[in-house]
Amino acid sequence: MNRRRASVLSVLAVLLLLMTGLVVSSAQASTTNIVSIPSGLDACNGVAQDVGLTKHEGGFEEGVYNTFGKNYPVILVHGFAGKNQGQWGDLDESTDLAAKINEISNATVAIEFQYSFTLLGRQQQQRLANAIHCMATISRGNNGPGKVIVVGYSEGSTLAHGAASLKSTDGAYAIGDEIGQAVTIADARVVFGARNFPSGVTVHSIGGDISNATRNNDGSFAHVTDTRSDGAVNVAYATAQSTSDAGGRTFIASCYQEYSNYTQWLAWSWYSNPVGMADCRHGNLLRVTDVQLDIVAAITAFVNAHCVSAEPSDSPMRASLTADPTPPPVPTDTSTPGEPPTGDPTGQPTPPPTTPPSGCTA
Repeated sequence: MNRRRASVLSVLAVLLLLMTGLVVSSAQASTTNIVSIPSGLDACNGVAQDVGLTKHEGGFEEGVYNTFGKNYPVILVHGFAGKNQGQWGDLDESTDLAAKINEISNATVAIEFQYSFTLLGRQQQQRLANAIHCMATISRGNNGPGKVIVVGYSEGSTLAHGAASLKSTDGAYAIGDEIGQAVTIADARVVFGARNFPSGVTVHSIGGDISNATRNNDGSFAHVTDTRSDGAVNVAYATAQSTSDAGGRTFIASCYQEYSNYTQWLAWSWYSNPVGMADCRHGNLLRVTDVQLDIVAAITAFVNAHCVSAEPSDSPMRASLTADPTPPPVPTDTSTPGEPPTGDPTGQPTPPPTTPPSGCTA
């Protein structure tokens, strides 16, 4: 009986250890390392008041960042009236956009940039420029790429354009050179007259396209009119700049806005309320599943082209490091037995490293 009891206790102990290991592994996989903005780093002076992160049940915490090591630091820039409103969601809520971006290999959500719409001019652009410079400087100190990924929504995209045309406060760095990729959603920068991103920045732009319509008796759509707008920003404006390299290009989220009858459809832009609000309308774009998937895909494509991880991947950089070398020429042996073979053994290719270096490049 005692032996049986001991056996049961042993099994329970093993199960407890396994469960503990699973819990620890799971916690490590989802842990973020939130620390204060470095006060002793000149590049980060004055930045703490404008940046922070949204955490579960804690709201927005000012003056902190999520450590990113050699990963690309991602900066999220909200839209109009988005200050402290959690437009990106929480880092520790797996279904939220911020958490989805944070789960991308070789990319880490470092900060959310906070601003007031009343400061959308040069002063606020410089504040964002300072935040970009701070994160890029920390990245260089980590032997990382020394560049950031900026994801901007609506007016946040406009700020990113403006910041990219500025310099660090000491004048030593062009901010555009410290941005590796810019992802813009409902970019309003044409309305505000902001400049293009510099040519070295990979740009991926996302717009919304609403079609107004009524329904037939069979449920099919009728009187469909493509507005080429998300209700606030024209598609042509939202996608005015993009690039064709990895992580660039354009995505259009299309949807229908339904009206109850033909008369209401005719007057849609003046006084009629739709039966069903369009999913891809301006204020809802960040919550559209296809938009979230496209943001993640664009950032993933960019970092895959610039980063080598310790795990196998499709990165072209890794492929070049692990490719089989060209076999060296076989020397012609015309010597007599017992003498070294003739032929020049120099100039043979050096074998590549068996384990490629990990990390990201600019």
